[in-house]
Amino acid sequence: MSADFTVPSGNLPVSGKASITGLDLRALGANSPARFAALKNDALTLNLSAGFTLTPDTRIARADFSADAAGEIPIAAMKRGPLHVTSLHIAGQYDGSAQRIRLDDAVLNAREARARLSGNLDLVYDKADALGEVDGELNATGIALDLPGLVLVTCAALGA
Repeated sequence: MSADFTVPSGNLPVSGKASITGLDLRALGANSPARFAALKNDALTLNLSAGFTLTPDTRIARADFSADAAGEIPIAAMKRGPLHVTSLHIAGQYDGSAQRIRLDDAVLNAREARARLSGNLDLVYDKADALGEVDGELNATGIALDLPGLVLVTCAALGA
């Protein structure tokens, strides 16, 4: 991990840049506040770089980020095991006051799926400050799926 900060005098926002290499999301989810607990089963290794601004009370006001990851993500609806992520690239911005992520580009290459996404995600936290819901609008292109069990469940649910 490396970081550079600009800390102004007084009660002004702090700005900086940071990069993290080789972050295990399982460890983050298991060893951090409730806010990241949802990641405790995601066997992804992440490389992240970001420019950011922190509020005087140390919350993220804004961040421009780029991340790359690989590994496995368990998805309950997938009967044949986890999603095997060869590469995942995400670039976008986070607005802390709106708790919104804008995805400029997200590209997934996995054994079972491929897709390119962009759009907005709104993060909703519960009273314990844990991520409870993600809502938003995504645009997807280049979708390719190889999820036999999942597709049959979906078709049955639609009455097909």
